Amino acid sequence: MNGIEITADDWGLAPEINDAIVDLTQLGLIRRVSVLIDGQFADYRLTALRQFENVQLGLHYNLTYRPGEPDNWARLVELWTKWTFASPRRRSALLDEARLALSRQIEGMRAHGIPPQFLDSHHHVLLLPRLAEHIADLARAQGLLRVRLPYDPALFRTLRFPIPLLASYRRATWHKLGFESKGVVYVQDKDLRDESALLRRILRCPTAEVIVHPATEAYGQLGELRVRQYKALRKLALEMGISKTRLNRDRPEFSALS
Repeated sequence: MNGIEITADDWGLAPEINDAIVDLTQLGLIRRVSVLIDGQFADYRLTALRQFENVQLGLHYNLTYRPGEPDNWARLVELWTKWTFASPRRRSALLDEARLALSRQIEGMRAHGIPPQFLDSHHHVLLLPRLAEHIADLARAQGLLRVRLPYDPALFRTLRFPIPLLASYRRATWHKLGFESKGVVYVQDKDLRDESALLRRILRCPTAEVIVHPATEAYGQLGELRVRQYKALRKLALEMGISKTRLNRDRPEFSALS
C-alpha cells in the first residue's frame, strides 16, 4: 500500500470494531491503527494486532468516551460547552485534566507494550482551544510530532462541516508549535455505493490519511455505516489480493495500493 495511508480508528471501543480491524489488517489494507487505550475492549485481540509487522499503532487520545456508557457526539458537545463557557479558573483546571489524561493514556499504551507511534484523538478533541499549547511538550517528549488535524473539504457539504473548519483554524497553532499534519479523507456513506466509488475516494488525495471506522456488526453512533464500511473495504482488499499481475494489467489504478 505504498503511499496510501489508511487508518482504522476506535480500536478498543467494541469487539466488533477490533474484529474488523484485525481482519482488514490481515488482508493488507490497514497500515495504521488508532488505539482507544481507555476503551472497555482495548485488550480484546490486542495480541493478534501486535503480531502484524509494518503496522503502526497510535494513541486515540480520549477526553469524551467513558467505559460502559454510550459513545456519541453528545459527549463532545458537553465538553465544548464546558470549555467555551468556563471561567478562567475552571478552564485552567480543564486543561490540567486534559494534560493528565494524555500522560495517563501514553503510559497505558506503554504498559500494554505498544508505545504510541502517532497521535490523533477521539471526537477530534485535539481541536479544542488552547489544548495544543498545554500538551505539546508531552507529545513532543514522546516523539509524537505529527498530529491529526482532520481537514477534508468534502465535509463542508455535510453536517460535519465544523470539523474541517476547526481543523483549518487550529492548524496554524499546531504547526507553530513544531508539529506536522496531513490532509485527511473521511470515508462517507456515499463512497460505499460500489467498489469504484470507494477506490476513487481513497485515491483522490494519495498523500492524505484515509480515516475508516469499520465494524463486523453494528455498534455505536455510526451504526450500520461501520458495517457497510467494513464490507466495502473487505471487498476492496480481497480484490486487491486476487492477482497483482492481473491488477497491474487490467486495473492499473490498484497499483498505488499494492
